[in-house]
Amino acid sequence: MKRTVCFSSQFWLANDAAIIMSLEAVFAAIFGTLLLAEKLGGVQILGGVLILAAMLLAQFTPDKNMERSAAVPSAVAEGGMDGK
Repeated sequence: MKRTVCFSSQFWLANDAAIIMSLEAVFAAIFGTLLLAEKLGGVQILGGVLILAAMLLAQFTPDKNMERSAAVPSAVAEGGMDGK
């Protein structure tokens, strides 16, 4: 299974692949609870909620570095790598 996820992740955008792979622990806990009747304590539930909240925050927060990095190629194209 792990090999399949790693193989298919090469076709995703980097940030999407990172978010999907960070949810592995959350899905393991959910399926462990549903299929194996594992009991989750408060700390485990809080950890899952924090992972989901961080994933949503990372996905839907605008990246301010994207604006700066978009200007870099035009500056490099005009003056070359050394800025002359």
